[in-house]
Amino acid sequence: MTWHRLLVLSLGALIADFLAIMAVNGAVIPPLVVMSVLYVGVLAALSRWQGRRIHIAVGALVVLLLIGNLPYVVPDLGHPETFATFVTTVVALLASVVAIGAAAAAAMAAGDARARAASMLVAALLAITVVGSAAGSMAAGDAAGRPGDVRVTAQGVAYPSALEAKAGTVGFLVENRDPVRHTFVIDGRPVQQELPAGRSRRVEVALAAGTYQFRCDVLGHERMQGTITVK
Repeated sequence: MTWHRLLVLSLGALIADFLAIMAVNGAVIPPLVVMSVLYVGVLAALSRWQGRRIHIAVGALVVLLLIGNLPYVVPDLGHPETFATFVTTVVALLASVVAIGAAAAAAMAAGDARARAASMLVAALLAITVVGSAAGSMAAGDAAGRPGDVRVTAQGVAYPSALEAKAGTVGFLVENRDPVRHTFVIDGRPVQQELPAGRSRRVEVALAAGTYQFRCDVLGHERMQGTITVK
């Protein structure tokens, strides 16, 4: 294993991970398509050249793209109970960090002796991630509904556009049928419920007559919103 080879493998892992993220979401995500095309081009360049300049340029590119995606990456790292989202996020983060380190090592002509050890460490971290997230996902459990609850379903990265409830203490049973995490937020009220993939959660809140906006506040899920009419 050489640092150049580790760099190539890391970029390949990033491309595969971006495709996996889009498959999980069931949608084409333009920024991921752009990054995938960029990394394919970088891999083509690395297959022809192995000089110091190209390694520096590749490392700088990965740093910039990683920084630009931190607003998406950081929130998902706090929710290992959603397996697909958490694992793909960790893979993207680890692959980016390894690519940056491998590019720097290759540019400085560092010895390749530690490249194999680095790859084995990453493999161990990925194994821990998969096992830990799988265990967390299975332990997440579901909430039980109560008579009179307003039932809300998140599916296809969408919420129903309108809900109705009676004034007073309102119970909401929110079911996430997607393989990605969501949240259930009611603007102006103390409701911000995390929804692990494939799980249901119940919340209660006092609502006076009127209209309220609810939504998912996960970055990129802005279209998941609707109105609650309380009478």
